[in-house]
Amino acid sequence: MPSHPFVHCHWHSTRSTLDGYGLETAMADRTQELGHFAAAVTDHGNVCAHVRFDQAMRKKGLRPIFGVEAYITDDLTLKTAINDTLGVNAFPHVTILAATQQGYTNLLHLNQIAYQEGFHKYPRIDWPTLARFQEGLVVMSGCPLGYPTRLIEGKGPEACWEWMKKWSSRIERFYVELTPSPGYDVSERTLLPLLRIAHDLGLPPVLTADVHFPRPEDHRAQDVMLAIGTGRQVNDPTRILADYKLYYACDVKELYQRAGHWIGPLTGELPGHDLLKEAIRNTGRIAEQCEVELPRANQVFFPGTPKHWTAADYLWLKVGGGLLNRVEQGLIREDQLDEYRERCNQEFQVLREKGFTDYILIVADVISAMREQGALILTRGSAGGCCFSRYWRTVRLA
Repeated sequence: MPSHPFVHCHWHSTRSTLDGYGLETAMADRTQELGHFAAAVTDHGNVCAHVRFDQAMRKKGLRPIFGVEAYITDDLTLKTAINDTLGVNAFPHVTILAATQQGYTNLLHLNQIAYQEGFHKYPRIDWPTLARFQEGLVVMSGCPLGYPTRLIEGKGPEACWEWMKKWSSRIERFYVELTPSPGYDVSERTLLPLLRIAHDLGLPPVLTADVHFPRPEDHRAQDVMLAIGTGRQVNDPTRILADYKLYYACDVKELYQRAGHWIGPLTGELPGHDLLKEAIRNTGRIAEQCEVELPRANQVFFPGTPKHWTAADYLWLKVGGGLLNRVEQGLIREDQLDEYRERCNQEFQVLREKGFTDYILIVADVISAMREQGALILTRGSAGGCCFSRYWRTVRLA
């Protein structure tokens, strides 16, 4: 086996709703258990796991790689599943990793575009948009649900060759993703053609496992989640891939054997197993490129605080006004006032000590604006239900 470090560059956390299983801490534990120095998190269409993944990985001295498995189409402005390039109704995937700080900014921007401009059943981007915001990103061509495998299956290897040539020339860090997915026949049929195309075009291959749960014993829990997500019975033999239990974070030897078994003893102009070993080494090379520090949130300030006032003083004024408002409305009896003042003061002190006074003023301002527009508003959680919140939210801020 090659000695270059292997890294899982395609891994779903539980944030891939009803598809991936495993919290970020479990991903970090498994990465350390395998002896890998890094791992990527690439959830379906979202970046929700990044902060906790960063914390879990760095706590163990491991390198986090931040990515997304995006839904991609020809033209995000068309609200349809019809894909002209593929000639089918589909929501293909592409794997994107942030290599630099600018790359991470672009990754977040692409994710925002996917929800605000491209959403149609799923948050989508398109290839021209990805090419426009590619700086600092590593783009892997996609799993068996990506463009290349679908093109090979639907239109043949030549169509895939032309498509790969086009987009690899427009995207600087473009890798051909090879994903031996047990139980998924498309993966087996297309692995060798993808290797040939990568070889012919001189494109770097990268081997991924499309991980959906950390360890083999996690399969049962993930299987139940998958059944719920697809609306099928757990005991329905047609609902899942035959070997879906193998979609765990395996070691590199096992992954190499899965792919190598399909390629066979190739000879001649296509050194298949040499390319596979190169695809393994490229995972480590990609990981070495990816050095990103997550941006930290800056302190927010409520712009409506009067001059020479602190946010805490202004908030306390509004809380007092809200309390008296409740008394005038008959919602609090006079003999209860001291008790409620004490409760408000206690809760207010917690907010002030934790630095949430500006945040509460901002939320109150948003709620007031929504009420003016006639929008329905609900609060939830301990903050929404506390004694303190019931008074300040009755006050219309200036």
